[in-house]
Amino acid sequence: MNKKLTAPEITIFLSQTALLIQAGITPFSAMEILLSDSKTKEGRELIEQIIITCKEGEPFYEALRRTE
Repeated sequence: MNKKLTAPEITIFLSQTALLIQAGITPFSAMEILLSDSKTKEGRELIEQIIITCKEGEPFYEALRRTE
């Protein structure tokens, strides 16, 4: 992914992720939910990359780090 997220986009993504995790949903499942709700190509690409990294066995924090 070449496009960097804007500050408001990052805030929304993290807020939604935190809300889902606080509700007891696993980070991986939260990403699947956010993927199905994503309205932009860039957003889908970002979330897909996080999901792929998690499927490779990496921890969620590493998947987030790799999106930089």
